[in-house]
Amino acid sequence: MEVSYTITNLIIFVLAIYVGYHVVWTVTPALHTPLMAVTNAVSAIIIVGAMLAA
Repeated sequence: MEVSYTITNLIIFVLAIYVGYHVVWTVTPALHTPLMAVTNAVSAIIIVGAMLAA
């Protein structure tokens, strides 16, 4: 019995949502601001890199 590639991706997607939800909601408020700052910095670096590559 072969599992469809789409079903496998759907299961991984649902698990990622579940794990992400629990990880985000267990972060203490004191850590939320620094984590968001790092996330924004990484996003900015990726955008600048893409603009330089274009």
